[in-house]
Formats: sequence, C-alpha cells, structure tokens
Amino acid sequence: MAFDISEIITISIAALAVIVSVLSWTRSRKSEQVRISKEIWDDIGPRIRAIHEWPFERGEPDFIKLKREMDFVKNDLGYFVFFVEKGEIRDRDILEYYNDRMNDVDKNMQRIMNNYLITKEWEEVKEILEFIKKYFKLTKR
Repeated sequence: MAFDISEIITISIAALAVIVSVLSWTRSRKSEQVRISKEIWDDIGPRIRAIHEWPFERGEPDFIKLKREMDFVKNDLGYFVFFVEKGEIRDRDILEYYNDRMNDVDKNMQRIMNNYLITKEWEEVKEILEFIKKYFKLTKR
C-alpha cells in the first residue's frame, strides 16, 4: 500500500495538530496549577509573616490575634494540601517550590510552640502541623 505525497502531508499535519494540542493542554494545565497555588499562598504568606512577627509586637502578647492568624493559615493550608492530594496540583516543579514554603511554615510553628508552650495545645497548631506532614508525605519528601 503506497501513499502519495498528499496523503503523507495530510497525515503529517494531523499528527502535528495532535502534538500541538497535547502540548497546549499540558502548558495550560501547568499554568492552572501555578495560578491555584499562587492564589492560595498569596493568602498564606502575609499570615505566616504576621505569625513570625507576632512575638516582636509591643505590649502584652495578643494570643487571640495569633490564634486568628493560625486559623486562617490552617484553612488555606488545608485547601492547598487538598488540591495536592486530589492531583489538581501535581507538577513536580510547583511541588518542589512549595516545599521551601512549607518548611518556613513549619519553622514558624515550631518556634512559636517552643517559646509559648500554651500554643502546643491549640487545635489550629496541631492541624497546621498535620497538613505539613501530609504534604511532605504526598510529595514523598
């Protein structure tokens, strides 16, 4: 069975169209993962900064403020880990990038717990630490 040149060109164009389509879908899928991750971490970042700076505020420590910030982090971190667990965020580069961010959250939690022992009993702290553990387990770190 011999193909003439027009059939070869048609098959080649069809194959190229499939390849371009797959590459476009892959790129848009990664872009969506980046967008979701960034959106969630744009909320987490300022909260972690507030937790980090909390001990340096003047006056009596405001544990209510600290607990509120931790509650926001817990909710957003849980949302992020949920997306990782469900495979909505699975690109290795993205997960690797957020490993460092998770480490920062963990360090802040450990520092607060070591300096203010009462926080070790807070559900928010326990849940944040569980989400961190779960994230590293899911990303095999």
